[in-house]
Amino acid sequence: LKKNIIINANLKCFSPLISGFDLKEIINKFNDIKSFSNLIDILNYKIDSGITEVKSIVSNLKLSSEYIYIDSFLLENNDIDISTKGRIDIYNSKLNLRNNVEFNNLDLPGFQIVMIGDINKPELKYNLDKLRKKIINKTLNNLMKNNDNKLIIEPNKFFELLNNENLNSSKIFEKLF
Repeated sequence: LKKNIIINANLKCFSPLISGFDLKEIINKFNDIKSFSNLIDILNYKIDSGITEVKSIVSNLKLSSEYIYIDSFLLENNDIDISTKGRIDIYNSKLNLRNNVEFNNLDLPGFQIVMIGDINKPELKYNLDKLRKKIINKTLNNLMKNNDNKLIIEPNKFFELLNNENLNSSKIFEKLF
């Protein structure tokens, strides 16, 4: 009998806080890009602290004996919206979610994050190529704007930046290219 139970649920949550990152800080860093070091700061940003205030979370869920189906999940913020669809396997602690990220007040392309596998350590798949290109383009344009339409790279400062102990330059080059 309990295998046939299906519950439809609507979730609405207003002004929740998300712990682990500060979206405003990331956006401010993006808006303040004026040098390669600013770009590297963004690419090297660790998402492990801070709080982000969200306008709302609205979701339509279907609960069955084995799965939670997420028909729609929308997280709205002034700067970013994330919509999600997918399912969570309750018994096997597995998930399969597709998250679409859209920027509201920034001239940045949206992207998709796919989360599959174990709930505690899901595999993340995403393609950030368009986003990377846009950020690098903005950096180069700002550098040129501040230097009479010339791109000036001082090799000693650039290599000094890359040799910084707190900077993992190989990971940054992976992210850039």
